Amino acid sequence: MKSKRVLILTILFTFSLVAFFSTTSEAAGKVKLNKTKLVLEMGTQGKLKVKNTNSKVKWSTSDKKVVKVKKGTLTPVSVGSAKVTAKVNGKSYVCQVVVADYEGMSIEQKEVVSYALQFVGNRYVYGGSSLTKGTDCSGFTMSVYKQFGYDLFHNAYQQLKDTKSVKMKKIQPGDLIFYGSSKKSCSHVALYIGNGKVVHASTANTGIIISNYNYRKYIGVGRVLSTATYPDDLTEEEVTEETVTTEKATTKVVTTEAASTKEVTTEAKTVKEVTTEKETTKESTTEKVVAAEEIPVEVVSEKENTATEEESAVDDSVEETLIEESTFGKRLDGVASIF
Repeated sequence: MKSKRVLILTILFTFSLVAFFSTTSEAAGKVKLNKTKLVLEMGTQGKLKVKNTNSKVKWSTSDKKVVKVKKGTLTPVSVGSAKVTAKVNGKSYVCQVVVADYEGMSIEQKEVVSYALQFVGNRYVYGGSSLTKGTDCSGFTMSVYKQFGYDLFHNAYQQLKDTKSVKMKKIQPGDLIFYGSSKKSCSHVALYIGNGKVVHASTANTGIIISNYNYRKYIGVGRVLSTATYPDDLTEEEVTEETVTTEKATTKVVTTEAASTKEVTTEAKTVKEVTTEKETTKESTTEKVVAAEEIPVEVVSEKENTATEEESAVDDSVEETLIEESTFGKRLDGVASIF
């Protein structure tokens, strides 16, 4: 019995400690959601968690047509905004959830729309243009487009005049919708985000919200974006660019190969020239050798001829001398006979 009592007391004490520390953490304000703002894209899911508590959490959403929540898991239903609340020990912790659908948008349209949606839930301030501290309708559209290098006046009517007029049936995400009793009395402007929805700085009570595009009478549509690049087009351009680059590289390789062939041909020619030169040199050398071998024979022949000629000349000279002596002898004999 004593052991059971000890066990029960231990369990009660443990639960008391857990409750105490949980209450202390919550009292200190440490309990909070991991996110207070979240933009979800259709077809995805999000996850919210309550930090620093072991207490039971009760989840709820302000609009089940926009987003559903179960144990902190968020499932988008349609484009819009809703507040997801986590209730812990009687205290509520809220996250502003925005659901977007970027399907079919150009890159520029998606950039503008996604940038504008992150400010949903912020304050409305008449005459203001701060997306975080407070802005009015024209200050909102002006500040959003300023982020992307477009200059718009801080006036709805002037924005209506300066933007390109578009028919409602041809409206696209990123276009501006103007509201009022007439074009001359344009009093409000909103940014179209697709799926029949707009984001705008509405009133001081509501702040920046998402509404249906026809929540009130519209008087015109204006287009700001000058270009529209779609992912498919970009892919084709990249593929074309890659193909062109490949073709250029191939051409370069072929040219290089041709140059190499030319160099090889030149080298072949050079080798041929060297061979020819060598052959010429060889032939010349052979001729010189042959000539060198023939020169002594010719020289000997010439020497022999010279010697023969000299001998003949000597013989002739001797013969002439003998003849002259004979003749002289005869002449002496003749003279002697006279005397």
